[in-house]
Amino acid sequence: MINSIALVLVLVWPLLLALALTYSKTRVAALTLTPWAAAPALLLALGFDVSTLKLPTVMLGGVLQLDATGRYFLLLAALTSIAAGLLARERFAESSVPYALFLLLAMSGVLGLALAGDALLLFTAATLLGYSLYALLALDSGPSTSARRVFVVFLVVSDLLVFELLLVLAHDAGGTGFAVIRPSLLLAEYPASTFALLLVGFGIKLGLVGAHLWLAPLFVAASAPLRAMVVSFVLCTGMLGWLRLLPLGEVHWPDAGSLLQWLALVTMAYAVVIGGLQAHFRAVQAYGVMALSALFLWLLGAVLREPTLWTELFNAMPRAMIQAGFSLAVLLLLPASFAGSIAAWFATLMLVSAPLGILATLAPIDPATTARLSWQGAALALLGARALHLQSPIPFTLIRGLVVGGISLVALLVVASSFLTLPLSELWLPALLSLFAAFAGWIGVEPLTKRLPVIPPGDLLGPIEQGVSVVFYALNRLGSEHLPRWCQGALALLRRLRDDIGWQDVAGRLEALFGRWRTAMVMLVMLGLVVALWGGVG
Repeated sequence: MINSIALVLVLVWPLLLALALTYSKTRVAALTLTPWAAAPALLLALGFDVSTLKLPTVMLGGVLQLDATGRYFLLLAALTSIAAGLLARERFAESSVPYALFLLLAMSGVLGLALAGDALLLFTAATLLGYSLYALLALDSGPSTSARRVFVVFLVVSDLLVFELLLVLAHDAGGTGFAVIRPSLLLAEYPASTFALLLVGFGIKLGLVGAHLWLAPLFVAASAPLRAMVVSFVLCTGMLGWLRLLPLGEVHWPDAGSLLQWLALVTMAYAVVIGGLQAHFRAVQAYGVMALSALFLWLLGAVLREPTLWTELFNAMPRAMIQAGFSLAVLLLLPASFAGSIAAWFATLMLVSAPLGILATLAPIDPATTARLSWQGAALALLGARALHLQSPIPFTLIRGLVVGGISLVALLVVASSFLTLPLSELWLPALLSLFAAFAGWIGVEPLTKRLPVIPPGDLLGPIEQGVSVVFYALNRLGSEHLPRWCQGALALLRRLRDDIGWQDVAGRLEALFGRWRTAMVMLVMLGLVVALWGGVG
């Protein structure tokens, strides 16, 4: 009973505060409590057991659930929501009630994602989060119009694809609960169209290569409260869909797994190359999110190819993703100060150590998979080091490198072993590889980027916008200048033809021609041939 009340309270409490904001008598109290609106969710994630609550009269039979996977995402959603609320306190004035209102709606959406037990509730929570976040971007003076416009375009496309996917799954399964959708996918024998909707719909929110153009501009332009919510948006809307809908550990789709792994490798390589050429540290962190998404997709591909791996990855993968998400959120929020630099080093170590638990888990089972996964963890470390160097530039010397390297290695191993409850002996090689990649980023990338052109946040977004502008300019010129001129010329030609040709004389000659008996017989024979041919074809 207590668990059921807690599940409902987590979702209803931000909505009740949002409702209280609309009344003048309760507005001040609601604004005071808004930063802590996600506190019940934090208590639920830390102190309550696994539980499920069916809501037969809500959302066509909705289900709320707290399970092992959702607990990690609920913890991330609660902490980032509290951080966003605390950072936005100065905006909670009488004139900024809309900002607090949409922040509460976004909190309710991200918490609902973590607790959704059916597809319809998952989609509703994701939609509430996405468009509330867009409203916050519109109210915030920081994000540029271009960043908001690109974000909402990708958001609309993604939601349309996910909605179509859920319609197909609900039709085939006869319901919207995950418990009935997963078995229907298991019996479907790899439906290509369904997998395509799953890949593109959730891939856009994950920042898959080609659908990543909204990430870096938004990370650079958004204010501090919104950066925390953007991290939760990417991880919760992008990853949870895969984990909830796919019957991982049971379904065997080797073709789909291979496709996911190839896309993950391309996405990872793209993120490292383009992210290394960014000049703003938050843009590099956006490509770090892209690299983290690639790591997640690669692991999903490995599970689809070899379902038995899911037994070992069931807890390790969500835990590693959420640890990396926390690290990225901290890096996005830290100020440029001495204390901020120290905290940034610790957050980077947390980011680097996130894949180590997966590597240590898979090493005894599948050494080949572990070897392929190692360089992806090293690539993530390289991006973290690059962002750290841009945020707090430190001139490199050999002595400083040895000191920082030794301290970082020890801290990395301690952090990884304490958070992952693994012996240090299993983490030495992955930690050394990751640290080597980080120092390669520190030492080698900085001189290289000085000789290469700096790529703006959004990379391909600039050329795409220029191309679209050229096309619109050409169409506008065609419609306003060329087409009217061509139409006027064509009308003038028709007028000249009308004036030069004696149409009455031509009509008289045709009438005399068809009045002859021979001409009429020829036309009749031709008509008969046409009828005969038509009948033969039919």
